Amino acid sequence: MSGKPQTPPSLDAIISEGEQHHHGRAKGEIEGCQEENLLLELASMHPIEYDKIRKETAKRMGVQVKTLDSEVKSIRETLDDDTESIFETLEPWPEEVEISDLLSEIKSIVESFVVLQEGAPIALPLWIAGAYVYEPLRIFPKLMVVSPEKRCGKTTLLEVIEAVLPRPVMASNISSAVIYRMVELHRPTLLLDELDTFLPNNPELHGIINSGHTKKGASILRCEGDDKDPKRFSTWSPMVLAGIKLAGDTIIDRSVVIQLRRKTKGEAVQTTPVNLTDQCLVLRRKLLRWAEENAHTIADKIEKDRTNVLPDIGNDRALDNWTPLATIAEMAGGEWVKDCATAFEKLTPKDEGEAIGAMLLEDIRKIFAITGRDKIHSAELVRELCCMEERRWPEWKKGREMTVRSLAILLKSYGIKSKQIRVDDANKNGLEIEQFADAFERYLS
Repeated sequence: MSGKPQTPPSLDAIISEGEQHHHGRAKGEIEGCQEENLLLELASMHPIEYDKIRKETAKRMGVQVKTLDSEVKSIRETLDDDTESIFETLEPWPEEVEISDLLSEIKSIVESFVVLQEGAPIALPLWIAGAYVYEPLRIFPKLMVVSPEKRCGKTTLLEVIEAVLPRPVMASNISSAVIYRMVELHRPTLLLDELDTFLPNNPELHGIINSGHTKKGASILRCEGDDKDPKRFSTWSPMVLAGIKLAGDTIIDRSVVIQLRRKTKGEAVQTTPVNLTDQCLVLRRKLLRWAEENAHTIADKIEKDRTNVLPDIGNDRALDNWTPLATIAEMAGGEWVKDCATAFEKLTPKDEGEAIGAMLLEDIRKIFAITGRDKIHSAELVRELCCMEERRWPEWKKGREMTVRSLAILLKSYGIKSKQIRVDDANKNGLEIEQFADAFERYLS
């Protein structure tokens, strides 16, 4: 590591899984933590992070540094040996199963306990089934559960889908080190709740979550051991990410997004039973049986013949995300094929930048067609755009109309630039329809 040595983080930051999050914890509360919990926190840290605070921590605990090192090392070894015990030993169902029946059962379970937006009751069973067969796939999306406000059923939904997922681990806070160590050792399905409280301002965690989108790129490098030898850790694992009002970012671009809704007085849902996980044991065994027989078949089908279930909406990343789900829908057959296509269109977030660009091109093409011209001055084009009251152009910025400059900025990203042209004996800056030929072909269906 080059540069000046960094100031070691405070013990307060260590207890709260590093200086990136949990800044609000009081020092008195930290000092009151039980030593066992503190040692577990330290053992879960990255060795470099631990090395920065070991002396200060030993002093605060009233022990020698070598004693602390010995205890932390012992706990790390125990965690590596015993973490597997948190997972159930699941035996596959002894008889053949139909995936359509399993998907329908999951759909019924989810709809019994949570009010969902249109398309979500289809997407959730397909994603859950995908979590059983993700290992040989090239791409597998995150499942993002977004709640606009509190009390919309976010935690309930996580509890429900946890009951049918393979090797689930739910957490309302997690460090980067725990993710890549857990994934490397156990390939769990991670369910991360309250993401809005600890992901912001944590670029390392953000990057690790992003890295698990494609199998080839799903790994990170860290230095391990006394010799600090580089070691590769896998981040290839299904992840459910939940929070309130999660901002649009690169993680959303790698996710199937479910928006929750607060139920109305006329919408009734059942109370989630305490033993739901036990009730779903047979379902999990059946899903495991299906996965063992079909995982590589699904991967081969995606590799050789990309599904044609999904409509082309001009979003290649979304198509990649949904391809495993659509392939499973094809295997299920029946209404699942059509319903998957509908859910894809309903649930795919619209990137505002791309949507605005496509809208602008569409409206410009319409103006050229209506006027019957093949060239138009920029000022006139802007006037025509601002006459479209149902569009954003009349109130483009802070309630003000679009300007010629605003138009030029938007068109620049498509390589389109105004030039001097003559229209009706006037020679001014303008645009010709042939300048848009490439953009129309690429970005408008």
